[in-house]
Amino acid sequence: MSRANLIQQLAAGDASTAEGDDESIRKAIDKVSKSATWMTHGNLNATVRAGTVEMWGWVDSEAERRAIRIAMEEIPGVHKVSDHLGFIAPYLRGA
Repeated sequence: MSRANLIQQLAAGDASTAEGDDESIRKAIDKVSKSATWMTHGNLNATVRAGTVEMWGWVDSEAERRAIRIAMEEIPGVHKVSDHLGFIAPYLRGA
């Protein structure tokens, strides 16, 4: 677990690490995040607890946000997705 994940879990009120199915979900999230070439700002940062995914990162559009959310909801074992994604308009990053 990375330092960022630990801090996010502490902020969410849970200092425990992922176990069992949560670990499988976390690995699936990493796989989806790394293979999703359509994600504009790299890998998604997420924590998992009891099938609930808390996701952080950046998106350029609401369509990208929805696509990420749908990808997370389709992972077996995910019961809930909490979206903490930030929006960066393309004109703000020089695109």
